[in-house]
Amino acid sequence: MFKKFMAVVLSVTLLGSSSAFAATDSTGGNTEKQEWQNTSEVILQGELVGTKVQDVSYIREVDSEGEIKVTLTTNTHYDLLPTASEEQREVLQDDIRTDIIEATKDNELLLNGEEVTDEANLIPNFASKSVTSPTAFAVAANDKGGIPSVCHYYGNFTNYSYGCYNGVSVFGNPKGSNVQKSNIPISNTYATRAQTTIDTFQINYNSMTSNLKAFVGLTGLTIIGIETIIGAVVAGGAAGKAASDVYGNYNDANDNLKKAYGYISSM
Repeated sequence: MFKKFMAVVLSVTLLGSSSAFAATDSTGGNTEKQEWQNTSEVILQGELVGTKVQDVSYIREVDSEGEIKVTLTTNTHYDLLPTASEEQREVLQDDIRTDIIEATKDNELLLNGEEVTDEANLIPNFASKSVTSPTAFAVAANDKGGIPSVCHYYGNFTNYSYGCYNGVSVFGNPKGSNVQKSNIPISNTYATRAQTTIDTFQINYNSMTSNLKAFVGLTGLTIIGIETIIGAVVAGGAAGKAASDVYGNYNDANDNLKKAYGYISSM
């Protein structure tokens, strides 16, 4: 599968990138470097609270035997307005993440030293326990946020209900464990923190689906799984940049879900 995918993606790397730099070393290997910045508004519960700035560094190295190593570093900074609450500042923390992605000469795809597994078989059977069918009250709620099929909240500014999985696939499907709570007062220690995290998840989820569509438009691929995205990061060029953005959104969304799941579980 990886061989076939690489053949497709390599055909689009010729599109290149204005921020890319490639060089060949004396051992016969070569290095490609790209740097870019993604900026987006942070809107929580309908209010602009600041700006999210992500500086991405992409270094792709190919050795003399054809093995590929990509070092992908994302530096996330939140430039928050004075109106941002203490709880929002607690949730929206600056962060630096570095991933090492490798394609070996044996056609193994590794992420931070572990073999990458496609998500096609990781989507849970959530028929018996789901957040996909909100009640009439949820639909008519005065205050709500999140993605109903994955993680959301709804309420009347006094009491709230929550439903959340602790993971999401690159397809946008829920995965992992599920927690649900109802009739939680807004005064609960974890209520505002959970809502802020769920709103942030919604932003990252929407960015992931948007960037995924852009990636498909660039590469022409229609069968998408996490292995496909990570494989495209390894391929480099324009496909590598587009896939890196999807992968970054995917990581951010899953980090949000783990936090939201923890807050809701503690209510």
